[in-house]
Amino acid sequence: MGETLKRVLMTFLFLPILYLSFLDKSNIIFSVLVFFISLLGFLELYFIFKKKGYFINLWVGIPSIFLIDYLVYIDKTNYLFIVLLVFFIIEVFFSIFGKDFLKSILRLSLGIFSIFYIGIMPASLIVIKKTSYTLLLTIISFTWFCDIGAYFIGKYFGKNKLGLPISPHKTIEGFIGGVVVSVIFGIITSYLLHVELSFYLFFLPFLTIIGDLFESLIKRGFETKDSSHLIPGHGGILDVFDSLIFTGSIIFIINTIGV
Repeated sequence: MGETLKRVLMTFLFLPILYLSFLDKSNIIFSVLVFFISLLGFLELYFIFKKKGYFINLWVGIPSIFLIDYLVYIDKTNYLFIVLLVFFIIEVFFSIFGKDFLKSILRLSLGIFSIFYIGIMPASLIVIKKTSYTLLLTIISFTWFCDIGAYFIGKYFGKNKLGLPISPHKTIEGFIGGVVVSVIFGIITSYLLHVELSFYLFFLPFLTIIGDLFESLIKRGFETKDSSHLIPGHGGILDVFDSLIFTGSIIFIINTIGV
């Protein structure tokens, strides 16, 4: 089965789960979905870092991610700072017993990074969903159609390389195609869902690409092609949700500060 067909099939398999999570007004299903995405993403980071000899703490990281999502779900985000502070102190405790001091510091840094990247950032999607599920659907539309447009147009029409060392196969045609397809379907989605087309939504295609490139930076740094082989045609959880994690977080920040 070709990679393109695998991508299409896996997308259609995931859509019913996403649809059910949006029907649930209590937000339990969506919150649990975000937790499992974060959990699997954290495990992917664990194995990516392990290849270079850095072992982030699963026994601290996984409970921290659960607490982060739970606190966001019950609207107790004021306790998030305490969770992060406790996580940091525990990680410091473990790091002082290492014999390789530089590796201990890097391991501590990677652990904190992982909690923010795959714990805090995805949790922002829960907040957006509780505030406006139509806005979240619009963000998903802008983001995923950018990925879809960039992939298909780049694959079948891409000839001129962007020249990015992080992702040398990306093309100018794919970049332009991703932006155009994203804007078209984003506008259609916002119109159908009666979501106000704020100016910052038009930056989502570019943020999508940045989110994708950032994950590529991690994989390049740790010499990994895909974050895992969990999802046929896509790779791993991070390969699928890297851009949405980024765009969702930015929109959460914009909405919170009231831009």
